[in-house]
Amino acid sequence: MTWRHTHEWLEHCSTLVQYEATEENPAGLAAAANWYTTRFEQLGFSVKTIENKDAPYRPLLVAVRPPKNGCKTYVGFFHHYDVEPVQGKWDNDPWALTEREFRAYGRGMADNIGPFIQRLLFIEHTPLDLGLVFVVQGEEEIGSPTMSDFIEQNRDALEADVIVIADSGNVKIGVPTVTTTLRGLVDLSLIHI
Repeated sequence: MTWRHTHEWLEHCSTLVQYEATEENPAGLAAAANWYTTRFEQLGFSVKTIENKDAPYRPLLVAVRPPKNGCKTYVGFFHHYDVEPVQGKWDNDPWALTEREFRAYGRGMADNIGPFIQRLLFIEHTPLDLGLVFVVQGEEEIGSPTMSDFIEQNRDALEADVIVIADSGNVKIGVPTVTTTLRGLVDLSLIHI
């Protein structure tokens, strides 16, 4: 299959990078959540917005599109719309998408804007009978403080035959990479003696 949607991908990614969707920028998080809600609805998903009473600017989204034509299989996706704040020196404005040497650079592109948009474009342009469930949060980069409560309270809504998580990279350009059994957070302190 040949990818024919690079222009659309770059356009959507550029919009999302510009939102600066960090915990330090609540308006950017709210804008990203609204963008994804609208996009899911355009693709035929029903979207449930689960408000966060402590941080209403970063709701959790559950987008569901039921299977068609007798298919009973559901594929679940975990994504997030928040990005890390800028750290270190950048060769370009981190909040403006920049193309260089067949790569797109901008804060959050690898984790998780680029892969997320790629999946949405695939769904838009590929006939699928599969049922699809997306769980999309705006607090992954700060440790997902409300995710465990959400999972406990919404187990039925999260049932899927397989789960796809998109915030891992590829080995090099042109080499597809699949990472398995990825999830979790580890804090580590190194002490030099």
